[in-house]
Amino acid sequence: SGKVYKFTEEMPVYGDCMDIDDLKKRKRCSDKTFMKEIMREFKFPASVKEQGAPGRIMLRFRIEPDGTTSHHQVLKPYNPDWEEEELRILQLMDKWTPAVHKGKRVKFEMTFGSTIQISE
Repeated sequence: SGKVYKFTEEMPVYGDCMDIDDLKKRKRCSDKTFMKEIMREFKFPASVKEQGAPGRIMLRFRIEPDGTTSHHQVLKPYNPDWEEEELRILQLMDKWTPAVHKGKRVKFEMTFGSTIQISE
């Protein structure tokens, strides 16, 4: 079906966190792994470095039943250069373990936010 879920029986998971049975710990592991990947890949735009303030990442994207991502959006972009970098990183990300609802892999809308300290 074409339905896109925001809540499912099994939430999508990023990285090697599927072997964690406790769902809250699994979610924390997934979020932490995703953020580490963002930090590893993020290249601070010169325009942002000049401002010297922390930047807020607020992303919305869809995790498809095959684990790929689509419909990338930056919510409340810090500035245009920052937005471009966030979108670039989303396209580099590894596949997710997709969400499962009633035994089937489904489309899932993910919203993810965090603050990034600008580093030299």
